[in-house]
Amino acid sequence: MKYILTIILCITVGITSVVLSQSSEDNQETIPLDEIHLKDGNVFKGKITEYVPNQYVEIATTMDVTLKFTMEKIKKLKQGQINIEMIVEKAYNFKDSKVYYFVGLNYLKNRDIRGYSFNIGGIKQFSRLMGIGVEASIDEYERGRAEWFLPISALYRAYLKESNLSPYIQMNAGYGFVNKDEDDGTFRADGGLMLNPKFGLRMNAGDGAIITGHVGIKYQKAYFERGNPENLFQESLTYKRVQFGIEVLF
Repeated sequence: MKYILTIILCITVGITSVVLSQSSEDNQETIPLDEIHLKDGNVFKGKITEYVPNQYVEIATTMDVTLKFTMEKIKKLKQGQINIEMIVEKAYNFKDSKVYYFVGLNYLKNRDIRGYSFNIGGIKQFSRLMGIGVEASIDEYERGRAEWFLPISALYRAYLKESNLSPYIQMNAGYGFVNKDEDDGTFRADGGLMLNPKFGLRMNAGDGAIITGHVGIKYQKAYFERGNPENLFQESLTYKRVQFGIEVLF
């Protein structure tokens, strides 16, 4: 009788061990793994051990290997059954509503005629698509000549994309004052209307630095009287220059 009870007890313990082992395996299989989906198509599964928003994620994979990925490489995160998307996008650092000041340098060209321009100004950005400001510059339309212009203008600027790298459009309109070069026999020098449409690209250089590059067309009207009282020469000019420039915003 004691022998039979021993056999029954052994069978019972064995069955219980098998059931518990199977139950443990089933529980492990039902525990969802974390997933990292990369932009190149690779997927890594395991347990996310460290997550720093907008910087990086570390995951201990099922192969007992710990991997680290920067957010720029990640397309999607999945923690358990929860999909976490869009948090891997690079932070939008540009403030759409702020007063900005800028300084810039421009290269002016019309065929073989070359000149330079230095500009400063400020702009109140009400929104991404609405910025209004003022700008002043010193323009030399032709190297070697003593004539230079001082245009004062109002400007409108709109950024076309909500991104740290964004194209933009700008329009300047104002009046350009001109100096009188008496050594060149100029008796009268009047400035005139100045127009300056631009198309550019805004770039965040990090640590709050913002750099823009642009190409535009600059129109400047002017009137001159040259020569002497007996032989007076009147001249109405419209300067047209292709403009390549770079600015720093702060």
